[in-house]
Amino acid sequence: MNNPFRTKTSIIYMNRIMRLASLRELQSVTGEELSALLPSVLHRAFKGEL
Repeated sequence: MNNPFRTKTSIIYMNRIMRLASLRELQSVTGEELSALLPSVLHRAFKGEL
């Protein structure tokens, strides 16, 4: 027989794991975007445009 509390706890745990995976993916994409912007920002900074 399934314990309803245990089932609910398992669902909450799995939801948190999925949320962490989504946040890690977002962090990875954001990091890539920032890395792509860095050369442009440095170029502008050394040209005195910032």
